Amino acid sequence: MEVDKRINYFDRQFLRAKDFQAEQSYSIHRRRLHNQLMHTSGIAGEDQLSIEHSLEQNTLTVQPGTALDDQGQEIVLVNARMLQLDREPDITGEGTYALYVKYDEQLTDGSPDPGLNGFPTRVQEIPLLKFQKLADPPSYPPLTLAAVVVDQEKRLKAAPDVGMRTLVGTKMGFTGAFD
Repeated sequence: MEVDKRINYFDRQFLRAKDFQAEQSYSIHRRRLHNQLMHTSGIAGEDQLSIEHSLEQNTLTVQPGTALDDQGQEIVLVNARMLQLDREPDITGEGTYALYVKYDEQLTDGSPDPGLNGFPTRVQEIPLLKFQKLADPPSYPPLTLAAVVVDQEKRLKAAPDVGMRTLVGTKMGFTGAFD
């Protein structure tokens, strides 16, 4: 991946898949570099990726929203996602768990063209929502959405604690003088 070169377009140019891939790589790299150097990681606003809960149904619902991780990756949850706590494989029993959001992508939309056998035509960015015991944080810097306390039957004991959430900020690094 050459992130220091852009495509130089001109009339009658024949472009191949690698040219479009180079264009995407350049743009994605520059956007993530900007995000990483100019912003702190966190959730894009207090109303973003908010958490609703139901003690009766034993569910958490993460509402749509945006966040930035420490790699400058934009995490965008387009649709609300409901999590049934007693069906979550990461919740293994009683305890306090952090609900993290993490950037993830998947290849989707198989090609209908003959000979391509459903080869994926799209990369979809789908945030990963993961629970982990609060006492055992992940090795990567997580974006925490909430802390939840569950009983032995993996039932939610109280409203989620959203006090661990951090919001996106701006890095103030200007040290020069204006001429």
